[in-house]
Amino acid sequence: MVFTGNEGAVLSLNKKDTSLPPHSLLFISPSCLLSIPEQLQDTDILQFSDEFYIWSYHDSDFLQSSSLFPEGSYSSIEVPDNFLLYVQNVISLLYDAFQHMDNPLYLQLIRNLLEQALIQTSIHKASTNMPDFFDDADKTIVNLFKESIKQHIHKSRAVKFYADKLNMTSKRLAKATYNVTDKTPKDMITEYIVSQLKWELIYSELSIKEIGRSYGFLDENNFSAFFSKEMRVTPKEFRKQQRKKPDRLSTKT
Repeated sequence: MVFTGNEGAVLSLNKKDTSLPPHSLLFISPSCLLSIPEQLQDTDILQFSDEFYIWSYHDSDFLQSSSLFPEGSYSSIEVPDNFLLYVQNVISLLYDAFQHMDNPLYLQLIRNLLEQALIQTSIHKASTNMPDFFDDADKTIVNLFKESIKQHIHKSRAVKFYADKLNMTSKRLAKATYNVTDKTPKDMITEYIVSQLKWELIYSELSIKEIGRSYGFLDENNFSAFFSKEMRVTPKEFRKQQRKKPDRLSTKT
């Protein structure tokens, strides 16, 4: 996330120089190529990971469906005068909180300020009917695919299952996901299920065996092998490591 000052800024986005007006908010997806000039001034940049932001299913759904971070691209708004003071105050509070990152309360404050900013911007963007990027057939297919994954992930992890749900071939689905996200359908399914498994292991009281079975892993060893391949740690070790960390708020929706 980028906020430009009084002079605006020029950034390289997907290998193309892009001029940003003064007092603009820019939201860049992880798969968008970003290059920052060495002499960039009067511009604030906040980089965060899914792991930092996502504390609940609601958070995951928000990022998945948000038009602020279009896959492989970016979105931006010029901050209106009546919203400018709020944005500047949030940035000031963030800078202060960054000085105390060793305190879990300040980490929670940073995350809450970030959530506020994203929600407020989403509301403004929706009220002004700003167009999304990638407004084409492939983007539509990918959005429907994401929704289908969320609805049916407990039933199947097979690409053909989702292609059938969308009334298309697996090949056509793969073309859309690659054009928009540079990922295969299998990659997207795996990323989503891993994010859900991580949440379950941290916050759910279900046993590891029960969690695995709820996502189609009837054998606990298969579940452990799948999770270990993606996370380089077993489900048991991951749960133990995460539950040693300071408590974090969680809301499952």
